[in-house]
Amino acid sequence: MRSMLQLVARDSYLLLAGAGSADHHPVHLPKRLRLATQEQRDTLIVEEVGHRLANEQILQGCRIGISCVDGVVTLTGEVPSLYANACACEAAFSTEGVSFVKSALTALHQDA
Repeated sequence: MRSMLQLVARDSYLLLAGAGSADHHPVHLPKRLRLATQEQRDTLIVEEVGHRLANEQILQGCRIGISCVDGVVTLTGEVPSLYANACACEAAFSTEGVSFVKSALTALHQDA
């Protein structure tokens, strides 16, 4: 379950540690992220998150601002529903190099 995982950056690896678990499973970062400066990684992350959001059908027509500092992505703007908010956050969080997503998105309609 993704919400039970903690991502910890260690050199060129991310360690996935389940909550309350001592098991660590290193995941090698792509070469383009390892060799880039943090500012370059943040720029690549913003571009990739933008592509992922553009491919989400429920987010078509939404204007979502994306920023990234040290792997922490912030999403701003308006989305049609709480479900769309969750979809945007999931798309951002599933992007390589993202350690955390802050949603400042406003849902125009409450889901029933």
